[in-house]
Amino acid sequence: MFTILFLLLSASDWPGFLGPNRNGVADEVNVEQIWGDAAPEILWQVTLGEGYAGPAIVHNRVYVFDRQNNMERLRCLDAKNGQVKWVQSYPTNYEDMYGFSNGPRTTPLVDGQLVYTFGVEGMLSCRDVSNGSLVWQIDTRAKYGVVQNFFGVGSAPLIYRDMIIVMVGGSPADSPNIKSGKTISNGSCVVAFNKETGAEIYRMGNYLASYASPVITSHSGRDWCLVFARAGLLGLNPVNGQQDFFFPWRARRNETVNAATPVVHSQEILITESYENGAALLRFGDAGVTPLRLDDRRNQTMASHWATPIYHQGFLYGCHGEKTSNAMLRCIDWESGEVMWEEAGLGRTSITLLGKYLLVQSENGVLRLVGAQASGYREIGQLKPVGSPAWNAPAVAGGRIYVRGPKRLVCLGPPS
Repeated sequence: MFTILFLLLSASDWPGFLGPNRNGVADEVNVEQIWGDAAPEILWQVTLGEGYAGPAIVHNRVYVFDRQNNMERLRCLDAKNGQVKWVQSYPTNYEDMYGFSNGPRTTPLVDGQLVYTFGVEGMLSCRDVSNGSLVWQIDTRAKYGVVQNFFGVGSAPLIYRDMIIVMVGGSPADSPNIKSGKTISNGSCVVAFNKETGAEIYRMGNYLASYASPVITSHSGRDWCLVFARAGLLGLNPVNGQQDFFFPWRARRNETVNAATPVVHSQEILITESYENGAALLRFGDAGVTPLRLDDRRNQTMASHWATPIYHQGFLYGCHGEKTSNAMLRCIDWESGEVMWEEAGLGRTSITLLGKYLLVQSENGVLRLVGAQASGYREIGQLKPVGSPAWNAPAVAGGRIYVRGPKRLVCLGPPS
């Protein structure tokens, strides 16, 4: 017998990676708490193929992207019951060089009447949400000379005005394998395409791609695009692709990646990786970027592997540690980096903020509800809706919680 907090939520959408604002914060903040023995129930579930892509949920439709045999597949499901509305696919022959999943990593992105996918080999596709018909498609690997990264393509594209901004990271022809440590850029770290036609608007950046996803923020009367590339943080003007700054931040070992998306609060940015450097807190503006607080190899405040930390009321919550054995959930003071509390034994976790609570998804499949408070770790309840590995942050839409495991997507909702 266990006790869990069940959430009654207002309706909203989850249009892409890390939710409506690409910060892991759900818009559904009117949380009504009901204590008791009843846990959220599995309302429906659907079998998945290979891949790590999370769902996008818009207007009572759920978009799931996976690999079935030798096809990358996008399905549109009815959010009420999980029934398939349509399915579209295209061939792939990707093989992961480390033996991980051969399926796609990036969450579908929904914008109005269009839904976008970015496959593990770099196939960028735009489809109509009504029936999945192809609007346009670009093989970025072929067009920009993308050398296969350690785990394929994993950076989720971003919609900005009439553009879709993509971390492509192409290289010159005959560029050596990424394992050589000698792969170079051909100036296509970031490419902006017209979101309706696929026409290239600009390309920029002499850096290779990472697994972090670009974000947009506004400050000083303009918009900024922040891209945590393989070598560090790139700041650019999303309107024209002009570079504003670059801050180097990556481990010295070649076989490492930057994967956590930048966390932005006001005029400050936090970037983090788990292989060596940990976190850097930076202030950005017209004059460039200024370091405020830098971790060192002996004192890492927040060393996140792939899961993006969450900012909430002056504190940062996230998974600290590269390996399952040393990972812990941590709360740190945003400005000072002081560790307020940490909880070991959860494995590597991905989190979503829902009002005053964290939905903490452990990689072993256990989903926990934890208080988002700096005073200490407070677990309210848990259940295990999926198996291992579960490496996605939970998605929240329409009063339901969506969790992806290795072989299925589960929709959780009110007990009957």
